[in-house]
Amino acid sequence: MPACPRTHAQVKADDVVVRRANLGSSPAGSSARLHRVMGVSPIVASPLTTTDTGQGSVPTTHAGSHAVESPTERPASPSSSHTGSTTDEQVQYFQYRDGFRKNVVGGETFVLPSRYQPLKIIGKGSYGVVSSVVDTVTKQTFAVKKIHSVFERRSYMRRTLRELRIMRNMRHHENLLPLIAILRPHNPMRFRDLYLLLPLMETDLACIIRSEQAFSMDHVRFFMYQILRGLKFLHSAGVVHRDLKPKNLLINSNCDLRICDFGLARFMDDDAACDSSRKPTQMTDYIATRWYRAPEILLGYRMYSSAVDIWSAGCILAELVGRCALFPGKDLVNQMELICEKIGHPSPDVVSELGRHGDEKMLAVVRSDPSPGIPLEEMFPGADPLVCDLIRGMLRFDPRKRLDVTGALAHPFLKDLHCVDDEPTGPTMPHSEFQFDFRPNLQHNELAEMICNEVSHFNPGVLCKGASSRYGPFGTRRDAAALLDTNVSRAVSVYPATASPCLLRRHTI
Repeated sequence: MPACPRTHAQVKADDVVVRRANLGSSPAGSSARLHRVMGVSPIVASPLTTTDTGQGSVPTTHAGSHAVESPTERPASPSSSHTGSTTDEQVQYFQYRDGFRKNVVGGETFVLPSRYQPLKIIGKGSYGVVSSVVDTVTKQTFAVKKIHSVFERRSYMRRTLRELRIMRNMRHHENLLPLIAILRPHNPMRFRDLYLLLPLMETDLACIIRSEQAFSMDHVRFFMYQILRGLKFLHSAGVVHRDLKPKNLLINSNCDLRICDFGLARFMDDDAACDSSRKPTQMTDYIATRWYRAPEILLGYRMYSSAVDIWSAGCILAELVGRCALFPGKDLVNQMELICEKIGHPSPDVVSELGRHGDEKMLAVVRSDPSPGIPLEEMFPGADPLVCDLIRGMLRFDPRKRLDVTGALAHPFLKDLHCVDDEPTGPTMPHSEFQFDFRPNLQHNELAEMICNEVSHFNPGVLCKGASSRYGPFGTRRDAAALLDTNVSRAVSVYPATASPCLLRRHTI
């Protein structure tokens, strides 16, 4: 087993244009080793506002919400947490008599324990909204993600339960966004919204890539190593992320990276966990950003494995090198056309294996006149040959021949960072906690009870009532809405929210 790299093996990064103060926290633990080895300069860029089109972020003049890829595709959920705009927002709040406070910020209502003071809205999405908050007791800043109307639909409940259980079991890794707590509901016997307490991050990789921020190949190496290090923890625990993309990779200005948004993640069997060559677990189809979607999913293959995350990571690596998406497909068919054009058509036996239940239009693309593809050295002139070789290994059409996460971490491109002793594997995940994903006939009240158990896990002694109707423990939507306007002690005047400065504005969570 190789020894961990030491300071004598440091790699000097190129100078990076610094436009604002370095807000990064001091690295500790394994993160400190990585910073010593790489010595990368802080990644900092001017604030900007973006809107997401479902494929990537583009500058705009106002804070946009997550847009749907197409009329038939559902937008990804908000998941991440980081700072928002540099302008203060005004927060109006109403003090309850029982230690809670109703806060109205940016048109959104947050009913939180009084110690948490919202600062501003930092992200919105189809499943919720996120605000930065300050803990008035410890003076620390956090992000609070509000998942609204959690008991509204069974699909929402499944997604929420999946995310809560994965984050709870995976909260001890530096490259995964941890769930600090589920805040106690104002009325545990009558609640409809969940509030998750998360670390406050500064930006995401999509904003960094599309900004004018300069970064070197050592930054690329540092980011990719952290992505793979987080994936190793997930895959070894039997979890496939399934929605890996730059927007779901949160960054601090000291270049620390965390993977977020586990709403589409799925639990696999042990045999398929970290070995894409073994028989994978059958899974349902899902909606994720098509630019980073593996070809076996495009072909309709239902037995995919952790190799789909490796494909997404390879697309992200190519985007870091080229500063633009490698496969920016306009639709699903065009997506497959771009893949075949750039990496080459698959062999007939691969098509036969992966396309048994595929769409005829997709199969027509992969069965067309074969082309050898475009050499990566031509697509990225002047790039390190090692990074091109790693991209090539991660973007093999056949998932059985694609590098797995262990092979990618051991690639020569990452030799200055790779240290087996500092790349932990994930915990043994209890199968029982994820059986709900394989039970399509679970009733509404059963899922609600599971969610309430998650709330009680973070709030010992608090009894939460499971939902018994479409509107949770409420009889009607009106009853549910009325809770937020009861037990108000007094109205308090509007105060300006004072928030710490940020690097890049982020529009969704």
